[in-house]
Amino acid sequence: MVHYCETYEKNSYILFLDQEKAYDKIVYDYLWHVLEKYGLPQKFIQKIQQLYKNAQTIVSVNKVLPQAIKIGRRVRQGCPMSCLLYNIAIEPLC
Repeated sequence: MVHYCETYEKNSYILFLDQEKAYDKIVYDYLWHVLEKYGLPQKFIQKIQQLYKNAQTIVSVNKVLPQAIKIGRRVRQGCPMSCLLYNIAIEPLC
């Protein structure tokens, strides 16, 4: 891109987006809104919401399992849908 702009004397900008821990940053209300804007069926969105509604996680520390922690935002690491949901959520930024 830099080569093209220099060759054809075009003004441009380069934008770098830091996506470190990006899955952890997805807020559910935003995700539901984006899914609606893409015209996905309401029943489909509701099914995804049910999967995330009461999601909890437990972090094992020294083989001790503390109380579960309610997840209030983020798409789950390792979930087959996470990559797709993340891509849909970030698409409006592109």
